[in-house]
Amino acid sequence: LINYKGKVESPSFQISKIAANEWVSSSGFVLNFQGQNFNPKIMTASIDGKLTNSILRGNPIAETTLEANISDGIAIAEVGISDTLIKMNLDAPLDLTQERTHALLNGDIAHADLVKLRLWNNASDTALKISAKLYTEASINLTEQNPVDDLQADVRLTNTHIQRNDASVKFNSLSLTAKQENFRKSIALQSDLAD
Repeated sequence: LINYKGKVESPSFQISKIAANEWVSSSGFVLNFQGQNFNPKIMTASIDGKLTNSILRGNPIAETTLEANISDGIAIAEVGISDTLIKMNLDAPLDLTQERTHALLNGDIAHADLVKLRLWNNASDTALKISAKLYTEASINLTEQNPVDDLQADVRLTNTHIQRNDASVKFNSLSLTAKQENFRKSIALQSDLAD
C-alpha cells in the first residue's frame, strides 16, 4: 500500500504562465491532502483547502473553499464561492467504477454578474445577472478517442431569475438534454417559457 499526506501552499501562483488560459490568471492556495493508493477505482483520498487572491477574467474573487473525497471509485467534490460578483455552492459526485464515467453536478447560484465576470460581452448590455438552482447529470466514456462525441447530458435550471439591464424574467424550469441513440445525436430544450 502507498500512503501519502501533505500540504501545498502559495500566496500567488501564476497559473497563466504555466497553462495559458482566459479564465484564471493567478491564485493563492492552501491545500491539505492525504490518501492511500493512486488507482481511482480503489484509492481512498481526501483534499481540502481554499483559494485566495484569485483573479477570474481580470476580477479579484474572494476566498473559494474546496473539499473532495474519493473512496472505492466514488468521488465527491464541493466548491463554495462567496463574492460580490458571484456567490454559489456546488457539489459533484462522480462514479469512476464503470466503463462510462457518471457524474452529477448540483449547484445553488445565489447570484452571478455575468457582465462584470466577462462571461457575457454584448456591448449593449451594462448588466446581466442570474440566480438559479442547477442540476446536471452526465455520462461519458473516457476511453474513447474523442470522448466528447459520446457525451450524454441532462442540464436543468430551476427557480431562475435573470436581470438584463432594466428588464428581468423569471422561470421555474429549463432543461437541456443531449444524447446519442443509434448513432444519431440530438439536443432538446424545454422550459416553462417555450418548448
